[in-house]
Amino acid sequence: MKLLPEGGVLPVMRRLHFDLHNGTGFTADEEGREMEDDADPRAFAIRSIRSILSEEVMMGVVDLTGWIDIRSETGIQFGRVTFSEAVCLRLEPGGSDDRGASRQA
Repeated sequence: MKLLPEGGVLPVMRRLHFDLHNGTGFTADEEGREMEDDADPRAFAIRSIRSILSEEVMMGVVDLTGWIDIRSETGIQFGRVTFSEAVCLRLEPGGSDDRGASRQA
């Protein structure tokens, strides 16, 4: 973080890329996204996956075999979020998700 003359703090920004791997192939995120240092790139990837899956549901197919790789501008990989991590799939009535709160991000 950078200090402002008035004593405030200016958030430090970083550019991250979210490369998509799914049933249609590989799509590199050439543009990337500016994110503040305290922003959660994993939460952004989960929201992106859920958006993709919502479109698939409308077509009647849900493919949970994909993932998003999170990388820096220099190519350093920060993490991977799989499609199956982004949702809780309940196939029977009364089922519960016992895999943790992170699935609700």
